[in-house]
Order: sequence, then C-alpha cells, then structure tokens
Amino acid sequence: MKIIECVQNRWNNILYEIQNKERSWYRKKKLRQLRNRDFTILASNCCGTFMYYDLRLPYLTPTVNLTIDINVVLVYKCGQEKLNNLYYQ
Repeated sequence: MKIIECVQNRWNNILYEIQNKERSWYRKKKLRQLRNRDFTILASNCCGTFMYYDLRLPYLTPTVNLTIDINVVLVYKCGQEKLNNLYYQ
C-alpha cells in the first residue's frame, strides 16, 4: 500500500510541475505578444483581475474585485461612449 501511495504522490507532483511550467510559458508568450500595456479591463465580475495578475500588470480598473450586474455594466458602457463622442467632437 505504501508503494502505491508513494507512486501516486510522485505522479501528482510531476503533473503539478508540468502544469506550472506550461502556465508560465503561456504567460510569457502572451506578455511578449502584448503591445499596449496601458489598458483598463471592465468586467462584470472579478475575472478581469486574473488577466492583470497573469500578465504581471498593475490593476488599472475601477472595478477590481467587484461584482456588478450586467445591466449596470451596459448602462455604464453606453454612457461612456456618449461621453467619448462629446469629448472627441
């Protein structure tokens, strides 16, 4: 029984290391492809923070760690577009 547990633990450790290496490689690849590093993510939940975290970028969003109803996000976005149209005319 001990041998089976030892082999399972070692196998799980190997899989964990492979996943970490793959994720690290993926993050580095995406960071190299990123041209604009000064952007804001507007998300209806806290999922946008994962993108900032994975790319090792500062959190530039006013909604970090907030959950916002999707209807409120849409109203905010529509209002933002109207303000942009007024500002850039």
